[in-house]
Amino acid sequence: MAVLVEVPHIGMDLAEVTVVEWLVAEGDHVAKGDPILTIETDKTNHDLEAEVAGIIRHLRGKAGDVIAVGEPLAWIVSEDEPAPALPDVAADKAELPVSVEAPVSVDADSRVEPMGDSDAADREPAPESAPKNGGAARGLASPAARREAAAQGLDIRDVAGSGPNGVVYQADVRALAGRPADTSVRERASEASAAGEIVALSRVQQLTGDRTQRSFRDIPHFYLERELEIDALLDLRTELAARIEHKPSLGCLLCFAIARTLADHPRLNGRLIGADRLELQHQVHLGVAVAGKDGLLVPVIRDAGRIAFKTFAERYRGLTRRAVARELAGDEMTGGTFTVSNLGMFGIDRFNAIINAPQSAIIALGRRRTVPEWANGEWKPKMVVSATLSVDHRVADGVDGARFLADLAERSRHWSLLL
Repeated sequence: MAVLVEVPHIGMDLAEVTVVEWLVAEGDHVAKGDPILTIETDKTNHDLEAEVAGIIRHLRGKAGDVIAVGEPLAWIVSEDEPAPALPDVAADKAELPVSVEAPVSVDADSRVEPMGDSDAADREPAPESAPKNGGAARGLASPAARREAAAQGLDIRDVAGSGPNGVVYQADVRALAGRPADTSVRERASEASAAGEIVALSRVQQLTGDRTQRSFRDIPHFYLERELEIDALLDLRTELAARIEHKPSLGCLLCFAIARTLADHPRLNGRLIGADRLELQHQVHLGVAVAGKDGLLVPVIRDAGRIAFKTFAERYRGLTRRAVARELAGDEMTGGTFTVSNLGMFGIDRFNAIINAPQSAIIALGRRRTVPEWANGEWKPKMVVSATLSVDHRVADGVDGARFLADLAERSRHWSLLL
């Protein structure tokens, strides 16, 4: 029985993927579980595996092509079984792949809701004549480029694309129209100019920028800051070094404390649905922002509010290491319910983080530092970390955030409350 290979739904915020490399050729025999195709999501590469054993037929897409989630890629058929033609792409999508300018996810979570399909005015009309110009003539243009061309009254086929295989980006359309490119420049190749150098943004940087821009624009943020006393956590870290294989970092301990505290504050662990409903999550799936080579990644620690610390520490260490190496699987960056961003290792005292929509809150951690405390008639030093909570005011108010920070501060002072 023929089995259709489709672009999988790896994460709720994933709209399209890029073909990196087919690992099989037309007519190859594959076993169940064999990797057949490498795709690039907004934040990582992912190998698709054969769901059944059989023969590969009708491969679709070449390296650099961008294909929407759910669209067909190939058939796997049994011996001597004829392969049907691949299903037609839905009428409201371009016949040929387009470049991603939609969301991560991103999981950021990286994550912001997908922009969705363009309306009819945003789509390129079917060509009536021979192709005019490279990639655009073949339909290789990003959704933003199509929208920009429609707004400028330009034919997308007249625009010279600067992307791979001639893909047209929004900046290309604006250049032709005489408008300056904005901070969402999509050039893939660096260009030299008299004023300096234009450097390509990585795909992760592009999508992170798009998402944070929309989050900051659409979410009514408010911020609360509190110092966390961490002397007890530092003592615990020393004690754990003798008990587990890898000494946990202070960041790991703080993330563990945050996850345990969130279990008692479900509104901050929820997500807004529409304008009038809040989905309260029963589990804490903690996103940890990590600076990778090509941009910010947010791996997710599943069920972080209930697992034992040893398991938490192993997952934290493994995920952060794979994030730096850009070896995360797609499902390791989706489904987060709350995010932690830590710049303490860079000497930052405090900062405000942008909420990773559709989450309701994010916490920003600064560096550890020593401050004086007046106790029992004398000044004594204590170690603290500044924690700044960013909250969606549609979901929670100042009292909700203050109670969360108070509970987190108490758990930081008395680590036995984490057990």
